[in-house]
Amino acid sequence: MKKIGIITDCHGNYMALEAILKLFEEEGVREIIHTGDIVDIGFQSRQCLDLLLSLPDCTLLLGNHDYDYLINRRHHLPMSHVSAEHKSFVFDGLGETYREAVGRFPVAVVRSWYGKTFVFTHYAAANDNFTAKGWIFGKIDSYPTAQSFDNMFGYSADAVFFGHKHEPCDIVGNSTYVDVGSVACHPDSVAKGIILTVTHDGWEYRRVSKPYDRRRYFNEMLRSGLPDAQYMLDFYYDHKYGVDGAK
Repeated sequence: MKKIGIITDCHGNYMALEAILKLFEEEGVREIIHTGDIVDIGFQSRQCLDLLLSLPDCTLLLGNHDYDYLINRRHHLPMSHVSAEHKSFVFDGLGETYREAVGRFPVAVVRSWYGKTFVFTHYAAANDNFTAKGWIFGKIDSYPTAQSFDNMFGYSADAVFFGHKHEPCDIVGNSTYVDVGSVACHPDSVAKGIILTVTHDGWEYRRVSKPYDRRRYFNEMLRSGLPDAQYMLDFYYDHKYGVDGAK
């Protein structure tokens, strides 16, 4: 039997990350995959990188925020809610220390156990037009269908696990498409993840969660000096704004 803990988009929230990793340990998970976006939004990007890089059997995939850090892209991007000031603060805190490690993060990995194949990635790869504009992942599909995901991902696999949108999603098409959902960028006071179990007889996954002190995290983030801290909490955690940034 193979048991894999899957998380995504921890976005600098060390408290939630520590909680979900503790749950994985309690559940007997021995391998962990994080499908991208360790940095930005939260104030603990360095601590999250230190923790994840220290784990003995952990695969870290490249997210768009990780990629911005890797290439030192600090300006505000269209369709992003993260300001240049915010990114500069986070990237200055990370310095050059993690650039080599982040440069080794793959965009996607394909793993096979007991004759079943699984893909792990941050999101569907960008088409040529998006790539030319500096994006490595395609535009988020706000209302995905089995057909749209089949067209976007194009993998031959039993399941594709990904993140990026922060919202859990389960759609069955040519593959089973599973948006893991952000560890903590949501309105709940729990850290979230998935445990994938694969055996000779088949495979299944279940969503899991563990409480953490969300109020303490908010208070410490507001005292951290992180630019736009209140907006980050309002937009990404409490969902007080629409995708266009308007209340």
